[in-house]
Amino acid sequence: MKTISVIVTVRVAWWVRWYLRGVEAAAMLTGCEPDWDRVGRWVGRGVTASVKPLPGEGG
Repeated sequence: MKTISVIVTVRVAWWVRWYLRGVEAAAMLTGCEPDWDRVGRWVGRGVTASVKPLPGEGG
């Protein structure tokens, strides 16, 4: 079996942490549950990932 080594880079936009803190604060103040589909869409816009093979590896 061939083994391939990769580098996975995950980047989080500067505003994602602030957004999640705001969602948490609003939920605590109102006692309501967040719309998780909407939260997921926004977080998905702010988080990106890339995968690259290690230098020197075949690919």
